[in-house]
Amino acid sequence: MTAVTEEMFAGVEAEDAPEFTVPDANKSRRSRREYLFPPKDKAENGPKARTTKRRKPAPRAKKGAFVEPLTELYTTIGAMLMPFDMQCANVVIKSAEQCAQSMDELAYQNESVRRALTAITQTSAWGAVIFAHMPIIMAVAMHHGPGKMTDSMMSMFGAGSNETESESVDG
Repeated sequence: MTAVTEEMFAGVEAEDAPEFTVPDANKSRRSRREYLFPPKDKAENGPKARTTKRRKPAPRAKKGAFVEPLTELYTTIGAMLMPFDMQCANVVIKSAEQCAQSMDELAYQNESVRRALTAITQTSAWGAVIFAHMPIIMAVAMHHGPGKMTDSMMSMFGAGSNETESESVDG
């Protein structure tokens, strides 16, 4: 490799070389930004459009409007817990009325809670489908679930009592 010397550039005049200027970093940044995010013409779009929907105000509820549906909801949750833990399920079922009354009072005072409870307690088509399939889900869980869950369901429905009766008669 040969070294670069002044003799190599002896015939080249400075006027023939293109003028070199330092690039403006901000200019190139602006053009990149404009390329990726072209500016929107405000006159074309008008004022900035609202992207989120306004919430509808929650309907004003009477005191006690949520007690019955929430009591049923808590009772259903307790019934669903029975195969897994009988003791906790009984606590949920026994406290269903008191919990429903306290939630109803909170919904009367707070619009956000009222809106959420309205959404939870309104029966939808999907809710009806899920509720209709619960007996199938419970039966499958009882049959194929862990041994403790199966045993607790058997004792709950008295299926295991035939063995104890035959043993007590024989014994």
